[in-house]
Amino acid sequence: MDIEEILRACIGRKVAVTFYSHAEPTLRETSGILEKVTTEVITLKLYNSFGEIELYHLNRHSCTLLSVIDEGKR
Repeated sequence: MDIEEILRACIGRKVAVTFYSHAEPTLRETSGILEKVTTEVITLKLYNSFGEIELYHLNRHSCTLLSVIDEGKR
């Protein structure tokens, strides 16, 4: 199973995505509900500190994905 299959299988579930940004080569991690996956963008639904929903768009051309961890259902 490759990263594409894992991402598509996790749509609608809470995931943690670990990646390196090409602009700043530091290890980063973000987590949220996986909303959409394309060859260009990964979209996560996050809740900010006020409890409001925000969409986080991860440009797949500007980072290197290292791992996707399925943290369970919503």
